[in-house]
Amino acid sequence: MLIRRDSDLDRLVGLLHGCEANDHDGAQLTESKPEAGSGDQDPGGPGQDEAGNDQGQHPGLEDQKAIRLPHGNKATYRAPSRRRFYAESMGRIYEATWGRAFAAMYDRSLAATEEAGLRAMRRELLAEAEGRTVDIGAGTGANLGLYGPRVTELTLVEPGSHMARRLRARVAQERLAADVVEAPAENLPFPDASVDTTVFTLVLCTVGDQGAALAEAARVLRPGGRMLFCEHVRSGDPGRARWQDRLERPWHFLAAGCHPNRDTAAAIRASALEIESLDEGRMPKAPPIARPLIRGVARRPA
Repeated sequence: MLIRRDSDLDRLVGLLHGCEANDHDGAQLTESKPEAGSGDQDPGGPGQDEAGNDQGQHPGLEDQKAIRLPHGNKATYRAPSRRRFYAESMGRIYEATWGRAFAAMYDRSLAATEEAGLRAMRRELLAEAEGRTVDIGAGTGANLGLYGPRVTELTLVEPGSHMARRLRARVAQERLAADVVEAPAENLPFPDASVDTTVFTLVLCTVGDQGAALAEAARVLRPGGRMLFCEHVRSGDPGRARWQDRLERPWHFLAAGCHPNRDTAAAIRASALEIESLDEGRMPKAPPIARPLIRGVARRPA
């Protein structure tokens, strides 16, 4: 469908997002039409509102639009900004295309890195997990099989539908005692202080709001509970950090939302958690902008 004017886009957004009726009387909404002598003009051109104020030639998508109902009643909607509408649409297209492909090739793309030492790093870190454990951003299940016997209950949280589908298949195939939950790291579906251990491995680089994700991890942890993390981060070398900044946009697209230049250690320090241990290292056989690595443990104060 060809959209020719801003008013056409307004109309489309209104149909997609609905409107808030003041008094709909069970009737369907219909767009108001100019009345004789009313001063209303073509939706695509200049006109006046009910107070006689000039609305300008191109009203923005944030302006309220009036829709006439039967019996003279009216309803209004506030259309979302064009930028937000475009971003949400592109996000759905990206997830349905490249998001699906990325999930399919994720394990193969990391295989050499895992074999060169990353899997051993995961195993050492996850040996610290105990009690009720929540693996946040579990992906396709790279951490499965690495948890120690002190874990009494394991929940795998993954926001991506394509990743979650592969994760469920792996749990079923390996007959593991784990639950899979689709949810974002910024909105975990668990009560306050209900978890003993939370886990982030190569996840905090990708979450939409790093501060919110850390706040949620702290919220669900019981007092004294611990967060285990293994993340690639912003380089301490100024030259490499500049390259991370320069390549952040294309990397973000190719790596399904990853930000290679995040100072994750600083974000953890700024959160409600207290760092117990933090080791700096390198992710083996990784591209230079994703090579700087931190591993450690943070605790929710008792």
